[in-house]
Order: sequence, then C-alpha cells, then structure tokens
Amino acid sequence: MKYLFLPQPLFPDLCFSYLQLLDFNADLAHRLWSDPTLMLRQFDCGLAQAQQEILETESPDPDLTVKSNCHLRPFSLPMDTFATRRSVSEIRSDDHGHLVDLHGTVVRTGAVRMLESERQYECDGCGAKFTIRSELETGSTIEVPTACPSTSTLKKRCRSKSFRFLEGSRICHDYQEIRIQEKVKNLSMGSIPRSIRVVLQHDLVDCIQAGADAIITGIVRSQWGRLQPQRACELRLFIEAINVDCNATPPSESHCFRKEFCIAQTFFINYHQTISFAKPFTVLFLDWLSLFFYSEEKIR
Repeated sequence: MKYLFLPQPLFPDLCFSYLQLLDFNADLAHRLWSDPTLMLRQFDCGLAQAQQEILETESPDPDLTVKSNCHLRPFSLPMDTFATRRSVSEIRSDDHGHLVDLHGTVVRTGAVRMLESERQYECDGCGAKFTIRSELETGSTIEVPTACPSTSTLKKRCRSKSFRFLEGSRICHDYQEIRIQEKVKNLSMGSIPRSIRVVLQHDLVDCIQAGADAIITGIVRSQWGRLQPQRACELRLFIEAINVDCNATPPSESHCFRKEFCIAQTFFINYHQTISFAKPFTVLFLDWLSLFFYSEEKIR
C-alpha cells in the first residue's frame, strides 16, 4: 500500500526471499529457477494487477497511482550447487537461462547509459498494433519486424510487410555494465582469478562501486560475438542482474550448519514437550546432531 504513494519516477521494487518461496510453493520456485525470464515477467504483471485492485477497493485518492515500472526481485538462493556459484569458474553452459547467485568482487564499473527496451509498430495492412522488445543476447538492438504477427477474424495470417512506428511508444531505461571477479581467497594455489560481465538495469544502476564485495542474483545469458568468415561462432556468457546485495557477507558452511542445528534443536525440544513418548527419541537425535556438529567443526 505504501508504494502507491511514491512518485512515479521512483522504482519501488519489491524484494522477496527465494527460500521463503521454496517453502511456500516448491513447484513455483522451481519454475522461477528454470525459466526466470517468463516467470519474472508474470510476477511483474501480477504486481501491477494487485496495485490496480487496491486502487479499486480503497477510497479514491489522487495521491495513489499504479507504478507500471514495479519489479519483483528474488534473493537468497539455496547455498548449494543447485543455484549458488562461489566463483566465476563454477559457471557452466548448463546454467544458461537459469537463476544463480554469484559471489565476487566488483573490479570495474561502466558509465550509465540509456537503453531502449521496447517500441510499438502498426501494420499498414490490418492495422494491428504489436510491441517489439530488445534482447540483450543480440546486443540490445530492436529490429524492424519482417512479418505481421496478428491474425484476422477468418484466422488467416496477415501477409503485409509494411509497418509504421508509433510515435511516443518508445520505452527507455537506465543501463550499466560492471565486471565482477571471483575472490582470490576462494581460489586454489596457482589459479588466476576470472571475471564475468554483469548487466545492471533500472534501479540497480549505480548501486555498487568498484572494490566492493557483492552477491549478484541474476540470469545467466549468452551474447553472440563478432561473426568472422572461416571461424567458429563465439558465445560469451554474461549475467543479467536481478538483485544486487552489496552489504551481504556470504555465510560460511560452518555458520549455515550451526544455524540449521539451532533450528532443529528448537523444533525437537518443542516436539517432545507436546508428545511425551517422543522424548527418548528427541534426546537421542539431539545427541547425534551435537556429535555430528562438533566433528564437522573439528574437521574444518
């Protein structure tokens, strides 16, 4: 409700924990990880629809406006090989199109530029209007459509190849490129730190400076290199940032296990207080957890 009172130029993005979504609906969380482009777009549409419903149910107030530039940004992916990459070297081609968490240090920040994200065209044959969006994989270029995507009432595709650009339909936003490098302390002896390009858009632009440690939650994408005759095609991986956590310190495995141990201990203590005959099994399980916890600490 409070976001409806903010001025329109602001980007009132909402962040949510991926782990909480995983506990709430595992199937939805898996769909978000496997196809984040489609799911995040649907999340944004749902967020705009929720704002519209609030405006219809609440009393009319001129200060309340629908923020069409709202975005939902997930963070805190599971700390395992499922979605967390502690170094750039761990990113593989299998991660393409998926959601990942990347830990590293920002070594370079580029200038803030303006990017045209979409524009609308009108077909001269049938008069249909459609939107063309730019793609980062193709260098953020918007190409003129070659065929009309609409169909007539007779379910026959329009064959017109003449289109007219609609003035005032161009949508632009801020754009910045940074480079993030894996931490030297996470590398083995003799390894050279690698880096990868990260694309920041909207309110994420200029949110972090060079030299700062960050956890980048984003989508692994690929961009075509320059095509040259008699040479193999080159694809360069980069990350489209969805969320940037500049103040987060990645927890160690020992810290994560200690936190899980405390949660399990609290749960089983409350459990055996509720059911009397479960007390011996609870004490035995807590003793086993303590033994395993201290053995893990000793190994580290």
